[in-house]
Amino acid sequence: MATIAVEMTFDPEVETEPEFPPHLMTADRYERLVEVGGFGADDPVFLWNGRLVEKMPNGRPHSLTSMKLLYTLVRTIPDGWHAVHEVPLKIGMSSMPEPDLMVVRGDPDDYLDRSRTARDVAIVIEVSDSSVAQDSVTKLRAYAIDGVPVYWIANLPSRRIFVHSDPTGPAENPAYREHREFGVGDEIPLVLDGIEVGRVVVREILPREADRT
Repeated sequence: MATIAVEMTFDPEVETEPEFPPHLMTADRYERLVEVGGFGADDPVFLWNGRLVEKMPNGRPHSLTSMKLLYTLVRTIPDGWHAVHEVPLKIGMSSMPEPDLMVVRGDPDDYLDRSRTARDVAIVIEVSDSSVAQDSVTKLRAYAIDGVPVYWIANLPSRRIFVHSDPTGPAENPAYREHREFGVGDEIPLVLDGIEVGRVVVREILPREADRT
C-alpha cells in the first residue's frame, strides 16, 4: 500500500491557537434547561453574561455568616417580604446569579411560575471571602445597571459590611451613588422600600473568631 505524505503548513502570523466563538445563552433558555433537569446538584454553575460560570466553593466562615444573616433577616423583616438563600435572580437578558441572600417582596409562592428580578428585591447580599473582587466590581456593576435598590457586601477578610444604595441604572459607568461602611461594633439599618424595619448587629452575624483578630 502506498504511503501518502501530507505536508503540514504553518502560518507564522498566527501566534496563538485560535478559539471557537462561544455560544451565548439567554436567561430564558437557561431557566428551561434547569426546569427539565439539564443541571443537577452536581453541576455547581450559574449563568453570567450568557456563559455558564462555575460557583466558588464556600468555606466555613462564609457558610456560617450566610446562615446567621438568614436567621436575622427572617426574624426582622415584616409581613409582605421573605428572605431567600442562593436562589436565582434574573439580571438583564443573560445573567442568573444566585446571591447568597435576598429580601424579596411578597410570598415565596408568588414566584412559583416566574423568576425573581431586580423589581422584586429590596436587598441583595453577597458574602465575600475569596470572591471579594467579583462581588465588589463585577456583580456590583451588574446589580447597579439592573436597578437592585440596595446591595450589601459582607467582606469577611476586612470584617466589615459595605452597603451600597441608589443605583445609577444603565450608565457609562454603572455604580451606586451612596456607600456606607459598618464595622464589628456597628448596627446596619435594614431598609425596605425606603423604610427602616429593623437593625442588624454586625458582631452577631460575623464568625466569632473574626472578632479576635
